[in-house]
Amino acid sequence: MTEPCFRRATAVTGQQFALEVLNMAKRLYRYKISKGDIDKIARSEAPPAAVMPPEIAPGAPDKSSRETAARAFLRDYVQAQNEPQFSALGAGPMPLGDEPPVEEGPQLVLRQERSEAVTNTEVVSFEQVKDQVPIFGSKVIVEMDAAQDVVSASMDFIATDDVDIEETVSPDAAKAALAEWLETGDTDQLPEPVKTILPHPEDEESLYLAWHFQHVPLAPPDPDHDDDHEHAFGGVCCEGASFMEPDFDYFIDAHEGNVIYLFPNSARIDIPTRCQGEDEDGVNQTFFGRLDGPDFTMQNPFEDIRTLDLQLQSFETTPVPTDPISNTTNDWQNTNPAGVSAHVNAARVLDFLFRILKRDSIDGNGMELVNIVNTASNRAPNPPEWVNAMWYQDRMWYGQENTGGGFRSLSRYLDIIAHELFHGVTQHTANLVYQGLPGALNESFSDIFGVIISNWHLAQAPGDVNSWDWDIGMGLGSGGGAMRSMSDPSSVGRWRRPNPAGPGSQIVNGYPDHMNQYVPLPNSQFYDWGGVHWYSNIHNFAAHKVLTSPGANGNFVFTPEEVGILYYLVLTRLTRLSDFQDARAELLLVSDTVYAGNAARAQEARTAISDAYDDVGIT
Repeated sequence: MTEPCFRRATAVTGQQFALEVLNMAKRLYRYKISKGDIDKIARSEAPPAAVMPPEIAPGAPDKSSRETAARAFLRDYVQAQNEPQFSALGAGPMPLGDEPPVEEGPQLVLRQERSEAVTNTEVVSFEQVKDQVPIFGSKVIVEMDAAQDVVSASMDFIATDDVDIEETVSPDAAKAALAEWLETGDTDQLPEPVKTILPHPEDEESLYLAWHFQHVPLAPPDPDHDDDHEHAFGGVCCEGASFMEPDFDYFIDAHEGNVIYLFPNSARIDIPTRCQGEDEDGVNQTFFGRLDGPDFTMQNPFEDIRTLDLQLQSFETTPVPTDPISNTTNDWQNTNPAGVSAHVNAARVLDFLFRILKRDSIDGNGMELVNIVNTASNRAPNPPEWVNAMWYQDRMWYGQENTGGGFRSLSRYLDIIAHELFHGVTQHTANLVYQGLPGALNESFSDIFGVIISNWHLAQAPGDVNSWDWDIGMGLGSGGGAMRSMSDPSSVGRWRRPNPAGPGSQIVNGYPDHMNQYVPLPNSQFYDWGGVHWYSNIHNFAAHKVLTSPGANGNFVFTPEEVGILYYLVLTRLTRLSDFQDARAELLLVSDTVYAGNAARAQEARTAISDAYDDVGIT
């Protein structure tokens, strides 16, 4: 099997209107179009209508719907550029809602329309297709104000002119090939695949026509597997993929029939009741529960949080309880500190999402948050000890460590809980592939928000980042230290890379903090699925520099809330295959939008972001 690694060429600046253009892997193009660029285009001298094609002749834009307005902007923009790479978007009929195609325009399928409360804008998202075959990793976003005037746009599209979309391997044959590769004869466990165009993982000038199998409950064979990997390299958070029921996406070449890419995935109205109880740190906490008959339960109807107890049973084989933790009075005292910590910390995370990011729960649509404490695993070396916490199957699961005098739940770590729950936010926004640099970016966003949310609630001076705790999972790392450090990544941890001097691997002490330490890693659990927990530290360090950027007046350039908003907006705009360069480009674009009314402030923000990412080699 080919070991995939998506790589990007260095960003270059386009000539027309100073658009930021990334030529990614020769076939992948990214255009970042800011409000200033749009204004320049609007002010530029247009050719006389008589010499323009009728479909782009001057006139009032069609604003009958957000989708129509977005498509009209994209059509006019693409045609106005007159650049060869835009031929990748095609020129076939452009469907407008339920109406028959009546115009020519980019070949895009509507995927989402949503309101962005933070910026008071409307965002329309499309996916590129070629003759109705979706292109994996493509995404086109148009952001509009209330009048449906475009304020920004982002285009990730792929040149597909020479792709043969007629498969020679049938879906059933692809199923059989995948079943054989997975060493199982049971094709009934495989879902129906979707025909997809996939950018070639290693050959940057080629594409695959592939059958995409999503959420397959079977793990790949891993010849590099190391049984001590999780304990030696430490981590809570999805690193223990072997602890979960398998959940992988696979791509089968629709012409050759071989595996070419894979990655792991990991309303009624109620009156709340004020409750209290001791958490895992012995602190008496107040929280919302619910009176259910004669009992009080850990069910928060305000924020729709339900906390369950698996009672140290294995999550692989034990049915998920339906009833929340209960007590005969509203004071739990010290009867279930794991449940109290989980219930309180989950509410803290949702509070930040709602108050700062204007997001309604993990999925943005008010989903119930289910906590499950006292979780064990059959695969853990010393059950019921299971030193892990994870977002899995749209639920939050908490293990525990054996302290010698009993078990202490990982639900006491607010930074870990925020980290894991933000994997859920990522799943419902960019849904970054959990492999290589996209996977490292996935991990980094969880670290960034884990640290921001933890300090926002617990720091003595939440607005002063000088007083912040930048360590993640203190006590869970090697020797009882931190798992990771945003302020000094190289001070903790260790990672492995192929031995440059010969066969085998090389252990490196201290996580990387600059792109000059990056080398593509094999796509296997032994190498942390391409270094998702290792290379994430480079982007973490850039985010730390953004958070601590000094301003001219002696204050910081950004407040923590502003940084949270900016990175959240970035996450809503990334594609499944985005990497660190993409995050930088999106961060610059959203900062231009957020500070559009103040040119000096916008420039200060842009400079701070550019300097922070330059310092770690993300250019």
